[in-house]
Amino acid sequence: MYNVATADKLDVASVTAGGVTVNAQGVSIAAPTAHNPANTVSLSPIGLNNGGQRITNVAPAKEGTDAVNLNQLAGVGNALQNNIERVGKKAYAGVAGAIAQGSIPQVTRPGATGIGVGSGYYGGQSAMAIGVSAMSDGGNWVVKGNFSANTDGHVGVGAGALYQW
Repeated sequence: MYNVATADKLDVASVTAGGVTVNAQGVSIAAPTAHNPANTVSLSPIGLNNGGQRITNVAPAKEGTDAVNLNQLAGVGNALQNNIERVGKKAYAGVAGAIAQGSIPQVTRPGATGIGVGSGYYGGQSAMAIGVSAMSDGGNWVVKGNFSANTDGHVGVGAGALYQW
């Protein structure tokens, strides 16, 4: 057994034990092989170089500056995809409503008033519409109002007027 006395403060330029080196530039670990220096893991003032290796067993992030793991990232991707699909369904239902309203025939004789229905289908969504139109006795004015209901549970309302000469 040997006893070695040291001072309270030991100052050395570098310490190497096995493949681990600690010096003023940081900590480096020659791994997984010493034959390929690109695989050396190092922690220095400019950051962490993990030598092309995965960082495993990362806990879920809690703070904005924490690293995230694949499960968290996949969860965000799934939520985004679900939102996109939900918005797409709503948009398709809205288009179906517009098609339904546009499919309602309107009156063509001066002085006439009529009620009509229309239906629309787009992207797997459908809608029904009902509307009323009227033409002035002189045939110069046409007014029309309608509403639709689609398979996504939304209602659309439209109105218009036309003056012709």
